[in-house]
Amino acid sequence: MIQKANRPVIIAGGGVISAGASRELCLFAEKFNLPVANTLMGISAFPHDHRLSLGFAGMHGLETANNAIAEADLIIAVGSRFGDRQTGNRDKYTHNTHFIHIDIDPAELDKNVASSIGLAGNMKVILTLLMQYEPLRSLDRWWSVLQGWQDKYERNYDGSYLNVPWAMDCINQLSKDKNIAIATDVGQHQMWAAQHLRLQEPRTWISSGGLGTMGFGLPAALGAQLAFGKTRRLIHIAGDGGIKMTGNEYYTIARLNLPVISILINNSSLGMIRQLQKVQYNERYIACDMTYPMDYVLYAKSFGIEGAAVSTPEEFRQALQKAFLVDRPQVIVLNIEHEFVQPMIKYGAEINEFVEF
Repeated sequence: MIQKANRPVIIAGGGVISAGASRELCLFAEKFNLPVANTLMGISAFPHDHRLSLGFAGMHGLETANNAIAEADLIIAVGSRFGDRQTGNRDKYTHNTHFIHIDIDPAELDKNVASSIGLAGNMKVILTLLMQYEPLRSLDRWWSVLQGWQDKYERNYDGSYLNVPWAMDCINQLSKDKNIAIATDVGQHQMWAAQHLRLQEPRTWISSGGLGTMGFGLPAALGAQLAFGKTRRLIHIAGDGGIKMTGNEYYTIARLNLPVISILINNSSLGMIRQLQKVQYNERYIACDMTYPMDYVLYAKSFGIEGAAVSTPEEFRQALQKAFLVDRPQVIVLNIEHEFVQPMIKYGAEINEFVEF
């Protein structure tokens, strides 16, 4: 089936990371020249800058990745459960597409999407066995289509004002020579991070995924920084909503002097709820705006943590550069206006049918 496919795509999920199979996945993709998209939990399973990488796919997936999945005649799902945020409308998702589903848990096979072939077992072993076969056809025509989408949707970051996509790319630029890991909370910032951060190594992305647990990010960053020790710097990304839920974990971070860099995206709202209310409820906003002021820098200072509030790109760049220079916890608060995470697929639509904002 792999040898005969004209438009194959690999979807790498969190199971690749759990199985420690990133190397095998990379070798498998390279042997058959297969494009690789990743789910939210599959971020860092495959190097972002690899020539075969399409990036993040799903409800807020990148256009090239989502278009590739929509047009694929074969999807090879490796360690992914086909969650609804990944697939969109499943009837449209599966139309005229064959599926090979690789997972350690037999219960996942055919649960959400019927597989043409289901392979349950050790992922490293399965991928290694598949590599015993040889590719039979060129995928140059398929890659020409993919390259066209990549060129069309190439990201141009707007540094004329402070916005989160630009800030994520700034993190990319300033951390190129550093060992970092990312822990996110839940919300718009999480999707912006998934879209724009360029992680190259497995287990450098920590997020609650389909659980959608607001408040997850800070305690996750605390635990991960303890585990990494001096080998890797943890960057925590959260919104002003999530930090109100578990912000007191700053106490333990300060007490243990863990060098977590905590980046708070402050748009005075529950941004993702607000975005859903715009798209699905005709801008009937309710219980999502949090305009009562809070001083997050002063809040961090109450735990003995240095903080900075920034409102321009240059202020953010300087604050992040300073944070990297010191071996102790830092908080950076980005004060931004309301914006929407784009792209976003339409409710109940195919994975490449996008909302127009």
